[in-house]
Amino acid sequence: MKQEIEILFRLNQSIKEAEGLLMNLRAEQKGSKHTIDEYFYNTKTNQFAPNTKGELTECLRIRTTKDAVYYTYKDDVFLADGSWSHSNEYETKISDAETMRQALARQYYEPLVTIDSHKTKYQLNDFEFTLEEVKELGTFLEIEHMADSSEDVSEIKDGIRSLAKNTGFAIDSELTIGKPELLLRQRGSW
Repeated sequence: MKQEIEILFRLNQSIKEAEGLLMNLRAEQKGSKHTIDEYFYNTKTNQFAPNTKGELTECLRIRTTKDAVYYTYKDDVFLADGSWSHSNEYETKISDAETMRQALARQYYEPLVTIDSHKTKYQLNDFEFTLEEVKELGTFLEIEHMADSSEDVSEIKDGIRSLAKNTGFAIDSELTIGKPELLLRQRGSW
């Protein structure tokens, strides 16, 4: 099974400046897209709601882009020390987001938060770089590596940290929560 090993950083420079760094490294641009991610939780069971620390350890999402709509379930995997390792993601393309929203509503699922973003992806060797402008949150850099389940997650994450540090990006330390949690905390809504 393939797993996405990724680290998210808040970007303290413009997207244009970060793109310049990637172009200097000869990273291949993979395209840009506008994405709307709608996260849901169950009002009867609280499944997919943040835990007592305000963290989402599993989520249910409808992702809408210009070309497609996807229905996704994600659950987090944690290391022995309790830190986040990676997420298992199960995603399928669907033809009608509104029908899926209605089906979820009839099963007591309500919207939790919506992430509205513009993403540009680049590929450099085995790493995918995503530069992202997120409405209400600002700019982010995500570096991801697709790994086999037999690969050492800690080793891959160390490689991602080193890569981020050595490429000249103006970044804060890595974020240990995702954009949905950041937006919920910023709004004070959970």
